Amino acid sequence: HYPPFAVHSLMNIIGTHDSVRVLTALAGQIPDQAADREQLAKLHMSEEEIQLGLRRLKIIVLLQMTLPGVPCIYYGDEAGMEGYKDPFNRRTYPWGKENTDLLDWYKKIIRIRRSHSVYAKGHYRTVAAHSGLFAFERYGDDPQETSVITAVNCGTAGVRLRLHGCWRDIFTGRVIENNTTVTPGEILLMEYEPDP
Repeated sequence: HYPPFAVHSLMNIIGTHDSVRVLTALAGQIPDQAADREQLAKLHMSEEEIQLGLRRLKIIVLLQMTLPGVPCIYYGDEAGMEGYKDPFNRRTYPWGKENTDLLDWYKKIIRIRRSHSVYAKGHYRTVAAHSGLFAFERYGDDPQETSVITAVNCGTAGVRLRLHGCWRDIFTGRVIENNTTVTPGEILLMEYEPDP
């Protein structure tokens, strides 16, 4: 119900200085509520937890960058920093020890966002929201603006996504006509391909 100028100005925040680091929140151990500072200082994510958190974070970053609003990144989230509540969520930036795969993912999605004007001022329409699948389209008033669909499957089974027309997956270049099945954990970012 917000007017468009307000929607396009909303801050899309994943992590802040007032919350557990997003990577930790997505896959880390849930500490005892009575855990003191010393106990929290000793808690670190296992490699398995980190990998699960990274997979989930990539999905969230894609949504953050493609939903209406202004993406805001809390320093270090893009580098894969972990940490529980204050002060462990405010550690210094890990210069030279960043997770380069995650950092590259942020850079890639930011480049895609900057290259499509519909992300800054385009309209929003939900395409699918069921069975773990969430897909939405960003489109503009100008026919020269390319429509883009973001689709993520956080469920446990493949889900059919109904499309109209021809779409090209920005990540793989694969052309998809009319329908596709989005597998568990899969993410798609598809540009509309007008008829030749």
